[in-house]
Amino acid sequence: MELKRIWMEVKNKYQMRLAAGRKGLERQIDWVHIIEDVQVAEFLRGGELVFTTGIVGREEYLLELGKRLWKKEACGLAVNLGPYIGRVPEELLEFGDKKGFPIFTIPWEIRLVDVTRALTTRLNEYEQTEKTLNQAVENAIFRSAVPELYLPYMMRCGYPEEANYQIAVIDVERIRKDCSQSRRILWNVREELQGMPFPVVVFWQEERLLLLFGQDSVPLCRERMERIMQMGRDRHLGFQAGVGPVVTTLPCLPRSYEHAVGALNLAKRKGEKLLNYEDFGIYKIIMDVQDRKMLDRYCREMLGPVLDYDQKKQTDYAQILREYVETGGSVREMAQNRFCHRNTIHYKLQKIRELLPVDLDDMVKRSEILLAFQILDCL
Repeated sequence: MELKRIWMEVKNKYQMRLAAGRKGLERQIDWVHIIEDVQVAEFLRGGELVFTTGIVGREEYLLELGKRLWKKEACGLAVNLGPYIGRVPEELLEFGDKKGFPIFTIPWEIRLVDVTRALTTRLNEYEQTEKTLNQAVENAIFRSAVPELYLPYMMRCGYPEEANYQIAVIDVERIRKDCSQSRRILWNVREELQGMPFPVVVFWQEERLLLLFGQDSVPLCRERMERIMQMGRDRHLGFQAGVGPVVTTLPCLPRSYEHAVGALNLAKRKGEKLLNYEDFGIYKIIMDVQDRKMLDRYCREMLGPVLDYDQKKQTDYAQILREYVETGGSVREMAQNRFCHRNTIHYKLQKIRELLPVDLDDMVKRSEILLAFQILDCL
């Protein structure tokens, strides 16, 4: 939930005034917490709005706490002004404005227990609504033939049956190693999606993040996905992602999801970080073929003997063959790329010719072999 949204709901009732860090109001709030000791900040997971009375009675404490909270990716600090802390230090206010870290003040007469209770109640309500929407999206993807499982609720939430939608999936290497960071990663991704003209649904699907872009957010999907991938690189999260095609109705979401997963799998095979279905060229046609067994048969017919020989003898003939057809049959270019003598390439090509009853000098045959490799990328 956006910090600004929940703050606007309580600011008048609890006299919660924003003192600094306005540009950080779009940060995501995940929970609320009361801290009176700087060391406790080390246990935060990110996204918390922290309250303090400053009971230690030192302004230096507030400055150190604010910096520590920003480093731990808390979403803001609320200071209960009163007998312990009479004012927020100017240096902390400057820090909040510079970093976009919201600093709030609350008068002593307001009981923190009332504020935190109101905020946690609202956050729990939001989380329940979010879970229900996430489940509806999953039903739309995996149970699209039963519209009553998703259509009524999604329409009530502002997702009409007929509109532009697009799905992206992100594989997160960090989660495979440490699932405890799932909430922070989800929070980080949502941070990159702030300011979208239409809300993007984001949730975990096992070890992947699923994103649903809708309506006015669809044209911005590519730009925001690139930002998310950059954030993943900066934080060493091991992101790889695929983006599906735009569909025009909710019952068509399975198609966008299927191709998003296909784009992700292709990205893994090709060593790419982000692939978009709309950029696929020939791969778009391959992915739209429903008869996967027919595609597999074609690959076996064109490449079977070489693939089997590689598996049995641990050779690299399939890769040599692919490079040969991709370079238009240029042994010289292959030798330069591989930093080896052309005779080495000629020797391997001769072995490949013995395995495949195909004229590798025929341009049409080379095109057919290249198509087989492209199909193999998608299987």
